[in-house]
Amino acid sequence: MKTPPLIRPFSSGIMWSAIWSVVAILAEVGVVITIGRAIDIGSVSLLNLVTMLALYLIRSFARGLEERMGEHVASEVRVHGVTVISEHMMKVGPALADEQRTGDLVSRSVPGMDAVAKMAGRFLPMVSGGLTASIIIAVIVLFIDIWAGLALLVSLPLIPLVLRGLESRFRATADELRSASNTLTAQFLDTFQGLTTLKMFDRGADRGTVLAEDSERLRRKTMDLLRVNQTALIIVDLVQGIVSTMVMVGVLWFRVEAGAMTVGQAAMVALLAWLAVLPYVRVVQSIYLGALGLAALRQVRELLSLPVVEQGTATPSHKPDGSILLDRVTFRYGDGIPAIDDISVEIEAGSRVAVIGESGSGKSTLAAVLLGLRVPQEGSVIVGGKDRSLVDQSWLARAITYVGQDTHIFSMSVADNLRIAKPDATAGELIEVCRLAEIHDLIATLDRGYETILDERGTTLSVGEAQRIAIARAFLADTPIIIADEATAGLDLQTERRVTLAMERVTRGRTLVLIAHRRSTIVDADRVIVLSRGRVVEDGRPADVMSRSPLLAAMSGRHQK
Repeated sequence: MKTPPLIRPFSSGIMWSAIWSVVAILAEVGVVITIGRAIDIGSVSLLNLVTMLALYLIRSFARGLEERMGEHVASEVRVHGVTVISEHMMKVGPALADEQRTGDLVSRSVPGMDAVAKMAGRFLPMVSGGLTASIIIAVIVLFIDIWAGLALLVSLPLIPLVLRGLESRFRATADELRSASNTLTAQFLDTFQGLTTLKMFDRGADRGTVLAEDSERLRRKTMDLLRVNQTALIIVDLVQGIVSTMVMVGVLWFRVEAGAMTVGQAAMVALLAWLAVLPYVRVVQSIYLGALGLAALRQVRELLSLPVVEQGTATPSHKPDGSILLDRVTFRYGDGIPAIDDISVEIEAGSRVAVIGESGSGKSTLAAVLLGLRVPQEGSVIVGGKDRSLVDQSWLARAITYVGQDTHIFSMSVADNLRIAKPDATAGELIEVCRLAEIHDLIATLDRGYETILDERGTTLSVGEAQRIAIARAFLADTPIIIADEATAGLDLQTERRVTLAMERVTRGRTLVLIAHRRSTIVDADRVIVLSRGRVVEDGRPADVMSRSPLLAAMSGRHQK
């Protein structure tokens, strides 16, 4: 079996696990040979007993090393696989959400790599070690008796041939099982994340029915795989019976009767034939590990085949400025319809620009393009004085920061959440930006202050408090360009005013691009850009655009009401 690229770096570990498996089987071979010789002699000597004891000790030691090496390989493959997947997910960026459900990603990343790890640590060494040992045993039998050896060599390939015939069935069933498992994981995660909605509309029972149906499908697919596995076991047992009982016993009887073999040699060959088939039995007993591992590996490959966001490699030495230039930029999602269409905009350093438009007009896509999260199919994007496609992510992160309504707080300390923006930030810097974001006083009341561990997505904080953590994080980044998507929308009016004033102080002299949904966000802008169906339809001073744009006039009217 060819080693898949994802686990190829651990081939030496797999090989050593297989070697110890062969050593253990050969120790058993030694015991069999000792027994055969004792039968011919007609007695068991102390030397025979000591030899068999030593061989059994070697067997136990080798099995222990085989297991230990297998577990080590599985652990290394698991960590390596999850690391490779996470790095690829980071390169794909938010486009990953266009291709995969969150539950599918979770299932493919951790449980999926767990299945691949078990295949690498247990199944592959078992296959390679077992087949090697079977061939060695057949060669040993050849030296004892050529006809018995030939009979064994002819009989052994029957098992791989039978398993080869079941390969497509194993593959299809394992793929269906992995798919059912992914679906159930995704549905369960959706249910967990939507508990409030389900409770509010009293649809918990309906959702429970969906989960029950998916669980039943998973159970059926599991039983299907077990049935295929059981079929393979029955066939192997049958072949083992034919090899060890019918063929080998018949050959041995003939050879003993002809005087070509002793009784001890016949017993030796019969036991060796059984040992030669035994690795196949072990393989079939664990073949579900291989089937599930290969199915998971195929899903991981699909995930790793998702196109990455092309990123430059240059790291300019000079500090980025606050300028932005979009030159005939077009970006399309999978449906082929332009989300932003032939946009050309120049934003001077230090200006305050509001971007408005109806839902679906391209505002969020424009922000994603500026941030380097989406790569336009046409046109060029100059951020901070450099072509975005030529510079690496670290330089871009020093040029531009984003703070939006959908805030993500990681399950780690407050300080670590803030230091995502600046890993070497001092405690004083953290306090300074948190004071500006009106969140320091609240952090000071927490049990461990800035070292308090926050729950997943910041559930120990209110929406407004989490938003202020995100705003403080953006302040800490200290970039010349800030993109804000209604960053204060989750705050009460009094806090909003204070944070807005803080943002005005912090962003003074910096470029601020506001994704605007309210008139209050627009009034202090130097310039307003109106988007419609991905194109710029208005661009100018707020007062001038307001007099021409129905959308801005409508926002003004709603604000006055």
